[in-house]
Amino acid sequence: MHRSTRCGLACPPILTLFCCVTLGLLPHSAEAQIEVENCYVTLLEDVEVPAEVAGVVLALEAKEGQKVRAGDLLGKIDDRAAQANYKLTEIELQSARDEEGNDVSIRYAKAAEAVAKAELQAARETNKRRPGVIAPAEMRTLELSVTKATLGTEQTQRDKHLLKYAVDANEAKLGVAEYEIQRRQIRSPLDGIIVEVLRRKGEWVNPGDPVLRIVRMDQLRVEGFVNIDQVSREQVADRPIEAKVDLGRGRTATFKGKIIFVDPLIRVRGDYRVRAEVQNKEQAGQWLLRPGHKATLILGELAEVAAAESATGDAKAP
Repeated sequence: MHRSTRCGLACPPILTLFCCVTLGLLPHSAEAQIEVENCYVTLLEDVEVPAEVAGVVLALEAKEGQKVRAGDLLGKIDDRAAQANYKLTEIELQSARDEEGNDVSIRYAKAAEAVAKAELQAARETNKRRPGVIAPAEMRTLELSVTKATLGTEQTQRDKHLLKYAVDANEAKLGVAEYEIQRRQIRSPLDGIIVEVLRRKGEWVNPGDPVLRIVRMDQLRVEGFVNIDQVSREQVADRPIEAKVDLGRGRTATFKGKIIFVDPLIRVRGDYRVRAEVQNKEQAGQWLLRPGHKATLILGELAEVAAAESATGDAKAP
């Protein structure tokens, strides 16, 4: 990971315009502004894309310098077993759905119940015409057959209902199988540029091993320190800013942004940290603002804020 320094202090690896501040506050006027000189560019987002599972890298199409979008497929780890499991689960799900849609067992159970009832009714009519022709034991057997057929229909309907849970379970298993395939895919987590390819096709990786390093270049940060005796935190918060950057060979460029954080902690010398985010620019397919560039951070006009604070103070005065 890259590290930047300010006056000998280590800084976190984010793309930041990290500043050794020279404060230039002009006299109270409509043009009052703060200039923070000797700023340096570091990374806002610097991600090492890891392997999520152990296995052999089957494909890796990524190249250093390649621009990528979030979600782009850049490679994959051996997923043959996961693909086979997915297909097997698909078959099991289709089988469960076919079984759920099959009503043959219910139709048979209802037909058997109807036959049993008809036989019992015929026996009763026979005994009614000629009492005693069908023995009581045989009548009880016929009645039991009807009961059995009725319960058989109910059981078949219940089994049919339970098949829905089998379908739901296989749908869930299919989701897990698909997730296992996705875990073996190496995708970009952000829009950026590949700056390092750390593994090669055919190599073995373990969970957590870095495969690619991708940095974000479209949005950067400006960070520096302002003295509270010269500018209050309220004057700085949410202010628009400009970062004037020396691109080399006599070229300069200005990048617009906004203060997004004012540190509530004040250091021994009365300095407090401010952080802004700025939008980068492209020219001929290349980003203009890059790590290592020097810049001057300019906070927007402060006269309106100062006037508002003065008015507030006057209103509160007795």
